[in-house]
Amino acid sequence: MSSHSTGNRQTRSCSSILNQRRKKQAVYSLNVNTGALAPVVELQGLYWHYVPSRNEILQVVDPGTVKAISLADGKTRAVVTVDDLNTMMALSPDGKRIAYMTGGRGQSAENFSCEMSLMSIDGKPLGKLLPLQQDYITPNAWSPTACTCFTPEKRDRE
Repeated sequence: MSSHSTGNRQTRSCSSILNQRRKKQAVYSLNVNTGALAPVVELQGLYWHYVPSRNEILQVVDPGTVKAISLADGKTRAVVTVDDLNTMMALSPDGKRIAYMTGGRGQSAENFSCEMSLMSIDGKPLGKLLPLQQDYITPNAWSPTACTCFTPEKRDRE
């Protein structure tokens, strides 16, 4: 592992962290003062989100299922299964809503379509944010007040 010490703090190269991550899919805590890296929870899926208000990790697992793992007791619960769920989600800052994308998987550029929707943290549908369209849309982030969800600009397809 490539690392070096600077005073009391140990730093690691990006490649050493990524190589360690490849060994086991997990969420790790990194002590920014000491550089100590410790596993927190193993994952089933690649993409995850931390929900501070519930002390949970949300993860997207195939096929189209969102699961939550409690960091308090390690128990896993299914939140929701959504047809054609993409892995792209954005959790609101208050931890109450999830903006998510459906569609786009395995589609050719000529037949590409997706939409963005909203659900509660418990998986209850709260409606469509953007209807089905021919643009690649992803919920990237929320405003601090949880009133606005940011997505990359729309681009015309050539």
